[in-house]
Amino acid sequence: MFIKLILDELYRVFGANITIYRENVKEGFEEPSFFVPSPTLMSKSELGNKYKTNYSYQIIYFPHADHINDDIEDASMLFNYGFLNLGNYTVHNKNMTQSDNALVFTFDLYGLVIPKEDDIKMESLQDRS
Repeated sequence: MFIKLILDELYRVFGANITIYRENVKEGFEEPSFFVPSPTLMSKSELGNKYKTNYSYQIIYFPHADHINDDIEDASMLFNYGFLNLGNYTVHNKNMTQSDNALVFTFDLYGLVIPKEDDIKMESLQDRS
């Protein structure tokens, strides 16, 4: 849902020539590059068939190997001041930590979901046969 907004913002803030991975790579990630795994989702039901939804995202930045600390500091500033909004959504709870010579940037996006009555329902395991 939000991944296109996140990828567009990465290109806007860091430039069009960056490498972004969406899947883990056995051979290891090229440096510098970004890895954007799937989000963690938390949902809380509200009155009137509404759901407050929290999407927790993580972006991992793998800096240049020859100047890790400078790269991580620069990327932290760009994440902090560049990732303010994604489309019409405000970025909340930004956190940046260094782990294994990489920068781990986490943040949340909030949404209010109101399902349509005619949405496709999940089929049961019995219906699949």
